[in-house]
Amino acid sequence: YVRLSYDTRPELLVQLFTREWNLELPKLLITVQGGKANFDLQPKLKKVLRKGLLKAAKTTGAWIFTGGTNTGKEFDENAQRLHFQPN
Repeated sequence: YVRLSYDTRPELLVQLFTREWNLELPKLLITVQGGKANFDLQPKLKKVLRKGLLKAAKTTGAWIFTGGTNTGKEFDENAQRLHFQPN
């Protein structure tokens, strides 16, 4: 998790991820956008969407970005939990 200012230079973010966090450069960027209010999905559909996004990120070497709103934060928390579970 990293919190950024609107005027953060992209090269600083890349440097943080690659040099400090030892991540490889992504082959794909995925953004998850949402609003301030909760986005209600059926639990089964929400689980399928979350697992599908994580699988897409893992298999393509993607980085996932969110806007940090309620929807993005919910995805972040679940993504971190699922990322560390065995397949």
